[in-house]
Amino acid sequence: MNTILTRPVSLFSLLEKNISYPSTNEIHSEPVYVYASNDIQNIILGFTQLENNWDGQGACAPSESAIHNALYFIGLVPDVVVALIEKEDVYCTAHGTIIIDIENKSKILSIEIGDHSLGCFLESSDDILSRKDHETFNRYNLSDDLVKIIQLLME
Repeated sequence: MNTILTRPVSLFSLLEKNISYPSTNEIHSEPVYVYASNDIQNIILGFTQLENNWDGQGACAPSESAIHNALYFIGLVPDVVVALIEKEDVYCTAHGTIIIDIENKSKILSIEIGDHSLGCFLESSDDILSRKDHETFNRYNLSDDLVKIIQLLME
């Protein structure tokens, strides 16, 4: 249900209330990864600076579409998965695609994202546990197959 405000709300009225803060015994000291996706998104956005032949050997620069797809992908996966991505595990290929490698325990999920599709494989101890080739990329949700592969990674 949507609510319509009929009178202005003052921020000062919110501050006037007695606010109780947690005692030091209630504060958690474990690290929190609040914006892990920002670092990864910044790396992906940095790929917009690449031009063709960025490696000096004829590599194609990633297209705007591939970059957007990689950003959408990061937005679709759960934060707990994004927190596993190391900065150095996000990189471009000479074909203009973007690779994101995600490691959890002894498993590695490698995802290659292009203009219209993505492919991935999940391996553990040099054994391929699952593979998906040329899946049409959907910017609004992950396919059931990809969700299952991510679940296998997290087990």
